[in-house]
Amino acid sequence: AVSSGDTVWYVDAGETFVYSIHVVNEDTVDALDVLIEDLLPDSVRTADVGFGGKLTWQMDRLAARAETLLTFLATLAPDMPIGENGLLNRVQVAAANEDSTRLDDNTASVSALNVVVAPPPVYDLEVAKTASPQTVFQGQDITFAIEVINQGPDAASEITVQDLLPDSLEFVAFADGAVGSIESGTLVWEISTLLAGQATSISFTARCPASLEFSQPFSQTNIVTVSAPFDSNPDNDEASVTVVCIPLFTNCEQIFVLNHNVFEPARHVQLEIGVAVDFLNNVKIDVFDVTGYHIRSIVQGEVGSGPRTFFWDGASDDLQPVGSGVYLIVFRDNLQNGRILECVQKVIVHR
Repeated sequence: AVSSGDTVWYVDAGETFVYSIHVVNEDTVDALDVLIEDLLPDSVRTADVGFGGKLTWQMDRLAARAETLLTFLATLAPDMPIGENGLLNRVQVAAANEDSTRLDDNTASVSALNVVVAPPPVYDLEVAKTASPQTVFQGQDITFAIEVINQGPDAASEITVQDLLPDSLEFVAFADGAVGSIESGTLVWEISTLLAGQATSISFTARCPASLEFSQPFSQTNIVTVSAPFDSNPDNDEASVTVVCIPLFTNCEQIFVLNHNVFEPARHVQLEIGVAVDFLNNVKIDVFDVTGYHIRSIVQGEVGSGPRTFFWDGASDDLQPVGSGVYLIVFRDNLQNGRILECVQKVIVHR
């Protein structure tokens, strides 16, 4: 004999519940090769069997007057309609040596499984993204800010934010306490709940790597997406921002030029020293003689980005004219990527 109980359950769509099957051998002899089969309703599945599938158990022997209890977890389909839905679940048992005249209690069913399904929530998630600054030089950090807002009308839950970082940008750190995870180059944040009208902010820093080799500025678009099970409007679930990486000047010809290789103070008045740095840098320009003796400090300190012109009048630090000969103009720049660039130009002073 087999029974599956007559309890009335109320289960929400997508919820997991327990089925129980009670099998009894009411005979005075052992039952051999016992087969138990359970046919699931079309809207019910288990971890191993799909919707409307069949579960099977086999027992070599069930002793006379013995019984066994089978239980398994089942899950109701998440898209059940609103209202009450009667679901019929049938189970049957058979044995190889069973008396064929006593099969009237070999089948049982549960037909009073009423499911009341609440309507799903309705909400509209929106995501926006900014970057500051949007134009950077090698070695410089960018702060990306993401805002997720629930436009309602219901609360949203199980929210996932994903940001695909371009290969040419280097992740530095999460910020503002919103720590996420990194999965195959994608930054991921999980948000448990956002009430209607509520917003949350996420930020992180990335860098245009100093180790990257390129000679021209290039742009990179960074995309962020937001998702949740019942988001009603996918059109505003993606946002992007484009940043530009500019290469650092790394050779002397790009940065440091003189307007004369032969400098005649009486004729030229001053030697022009042209400098072009990529952004605010700590720069030194000095004049030495060929023995390495320091003659004049032209500039020392921060120099703004872009082309700049400095001058040497052919005098020493104490404003005394130097004699004719070969002098070295030495340019030193502390680059943003941590390296130091030093350039030397020779000039002949002729009086």
